[in-house]
Amino acid sequence: MAKAIFSFTLNDAGTSDGLPTKVSVISVKNNLSNNWQNIIEGAFLKQNNTIVSATSTIINQNNINFQFNDGILTIPNNGNVTLDLFVYLKSLSLIDQTTIQCFVDAYSFDSYLTGSAFGTSFQSVVSNIFTIEVVATKVNIIEEPSLVMPDIAFNLSAEVTDVNGNRDLTYSENLNVQLILGNGQLQSSMGLSQAVSNGIAQWNDLTYSIAEIIQLSVNDNLSLLQADYSNYIYCINPPTTLIEDFSDGNFNQNPTWVGSIGSFIINTEYELELNTVVTGSVNYAYLSTPVKLVYDSIEWQAWIKLNISPSSNNNVKYYLISNQSDLTKPLKGYYIQIGEDGSNDALKLYYQDSLTSTLLATASLGSVAINPKVRIKVIRNNSGTWKLFADYVGGSALVLENTFNNTNFYDSLIFTGVLCKFSSSYSKGKFFFDDFYVGPVQVDTLHPNLLEITVVDSLNLSISFTEGISLSTAQNVNNYVVNNNIGVPISATRDPMNA
Repeated sequence: MAKAIFSFTLNDAGTSDGLPTKVSVISVKNNLSNNWQNIIEGAFLKQNNTIVSATSTIINQNNINFQFNDGILTIPNNGNVTLDLFVYLKSLSLIDQTTIQCFVDAYSFDSYLTGSAFGTSFQSVVSNIFTIEVVATKVNIIEEPSLVMPDIAFNLSAEVTDVNGNRDLTYSENLNVQLILGNGQLQSSMGLSQAVSNGIAQWNDLTYSIAEIIQLSVNDNLSLLQADYSNYIYCINPPTTLIEDFSDGNFNQNPTWVGSIGSFIINTEYELELNTVVTGSVNYAYLSTPVKLVYDSIEWQAWIKLNISPSSNNNVKYYLISNQSDLTKPLKGYYIQIGEDGSNDALKLYYQDSLTSTLLATASLGSVAINPKVRIKVIRNNSGTWKLFADYVGGSALVLENTFNNTNFYDSLIFTGVLCKFSSSYSKGKFFFDDFYVGPVQVDTLHPNLLEITVVDSLNLSISFTEGISLSTAQNVNNYVVNNNIGVPISATRDPMNA
């Protein structure tokens, strides 16, 4: 709805030329510092309650410019016209209590040469100040967890807005959070009813008592606003050891993963696969699951395969530690990235603090540049020493790639998971994950045993072992002797497809 916010009168001085003033341009100016392009959707002028037809109306940051054809807006010789400015506001992204004030001065007008000209100086005319009032009609939950743990504090935030989502900054009642699904007890030392400040109510220490699926609602004290409801929230007891190979065919239980659940599937190979439909050039999808770290030294493992040459626009971050479940948001933690440097792509381990990432370790350059299939292992001890291992054919022959020390962040309750960044053409059949492990350091006490010998031809043998062997061990010819006086082989090459 348009609102009249300014009225001004234009006078023709009645000079001896005997001509009227034929207005060609009016520029109504902004007397404050706000940007009218963010506030005003449209504007028009009225004369005697009739809209004056403008050939163009342009809303700029600091003015509204109207242009008129010759004869459309005419001030009679020695007469005057009074104009009223009407504006209508944008529906979205309005800021409550924003003010509008207009003025016109000698530089606001121009006229056609077929009539009188405007004077070069006269006193400015300034409007009253108008304040935009956003009146709340609904509650919107703006921060909610997807996964929580019994008796561990979590956050919830809600805002009060009008029907278009503009926040009411002067709302003065309380908002209440309520349990609408679940049999346990929802508590907060701050209270389940919180005052709204600048349009937002926040709860920073909510807890829930038992492990089950819950749902919350937020409403106002007077029941005048439309209430909002959370998504289903999983309250679970996190494992102290995570072993996930997706052999059960799902990722919603044992353990429970949360995040972009509609963007992933378990494929016929029982691997977690990114499988979605998107149209944007830059897209994100993630899954995470909680783990309780109770051991002095912790080991992480994951198997990752990308049927692409990773890049800055198509890559994956494997989060070892995150202090929250949503891996797309500012967080504290550690991750390994695959993809950003073209032919020099390497496993890179970063520390993240909010939106800032710091590189801590780099593995072999070029090792994950083209269609990488890699098994990653990381060990961290209680003094903050980290070791990064990798097998670049996805096997179990893990080789130490880097060692470093870092104690920036550590917590006993963490989330681990993956964050995929991808373009629309890489949304299916490109990102694969399997064999996640978080828990105590696994000590391999079994030596690899000879499993099978196959004669390839008169000069070559193929040897299989019960587990993967490191590259240096596998290719050391002194580790092999062939009987019947044949002796040590000339060369030994590890099979890159079966390490």
